[in-house]
This record gives sequence, C-alpha cells and structure tokens, in this order.
Amino acid sequence: MHLAVVGPNVSSHEVITRRQEAITALNKPETFLNPLFQILFMVDDIDSTEEFNEALKNDAVVVDLWASWCMPCLMMAPVFEEISGRKEMKKVKFIKVNVDEHPEIAEKFNIMSIPTTIILKKGKEAGRIIGATGAESFEEKIKKFL
Repeated sequence: MHLAVVGPNVSSHEVITRRQEAITALNKPETFLNPLFQILFMVDDIDSTEEFNEALKNDAVVVDLWASWCMPCLMMAPVFEEISGRKEMKKVKFIKVNVDEHPEIAEKFNIMSIPTTIILKKGKEAGRIIGATGAESFEEKIKKFL
C-alpha cells in the first residue's frame, strides 16, 4: 500500500482514500514494523487553536495550511510528509492546519491562497512558500529559511 498516489490522472477522492487506508492500517500491529508507515508520525494534524499554539513553542515549525477540496494541497500532502520524515528534518516540527476547520489560524497569518507553507523560527515567521512544488525544491526552500 502507498501513502498517497498523485498525478494528472488521479482524482482527489483517490488521494484521500489512499491516505485513509494508510491511517486505517495504523490500527494493525504489523503496520508499525513497516518503515513506509513511520512517515505518518512525523506530521501532526492540528485539532485546535490551543494545540497550534503549543506546537509553536518548538524552535522550528513548518506549517502546511491546506483544505480538503484543494487539489494542489492534496498533491503537496505526500511531499510534506516525505520531507518531514527525512533525518535532516528531525529537529523540525511539521504540522498541518485545515483552513476550513481553523479559519482563525489562516487569518492570523493572512493566508490568501493555499497551499501555503509557513516556516517559523522561535515562534516568528521566517519564510513562506505558496503553491505546490516538488520534494527537492520544497526541502531546499525550507532549509533556506531555517
């Protein structure tokens, strides 16, 4: 099973379905032995403003602001997860914020388009990446701001 499949011929429904399948697999003990699934533990989905504020206490935080109806956001999800799992990013906290569920967070950062990735150092914005990009380019941009 793959974490997500994206491309020009893959529907957003299929991407969401594959992600749900991967998350469902976490309920099976054998899943924890498979290194493909360990990447899921590197990204936290934010469920509240309080949880978001707590995450900001980390020295370096990368925030993915996205929505479930946004195809570029869905295409970036596996890229975001891949980068979060790289060993050179182990000291960085990666979080995802659904802007439809938490508009107050999107407003706080004046988000006008998604996907938007915000890089924070010690709680202050150090950089911003707007739009979808490939994994290598995405990682380079993040490193530039850290």
